[in-house]
Amino acid sequence: MVVDSCLDRADGEPVALKYLREMPVDAAAAIELVVATHWHSDHIQGIASVLEAAPYARLWCSAALRATDIVRPMSGLSRRRSRPAAAPGQASARPSWKVTPA
Repeated sequence: MVVDSCLDRADGEPVALKYLREMPVDAAAAIELVVATHWHSDHIQGIASVLEAAPYARLWCSAALRATDIVRPMSGLSRRRSRPAAAPGQASARPSWKVTPA
């Protein structure tokens, strides 16, 4: 889970992605949920990049935020394909991300 997404002031990269890469952890496999606590730029500037790196993650936000406030700026992300179905004997696949008010 990634909560909010501030950017590193030195290079403009989302801090969460930089941290996972340095561990090393595959963001696409590890991030299942991205949470936007509130709509201040220091909390959401990197969310689109996090969702691009983790295409099957779900996005949760406060009910105070309208889904269109988040989806409109990231409209290209809303047309993602669903994760392929799991093969027999494997864990089930997670669905593609969707905005879920908390």
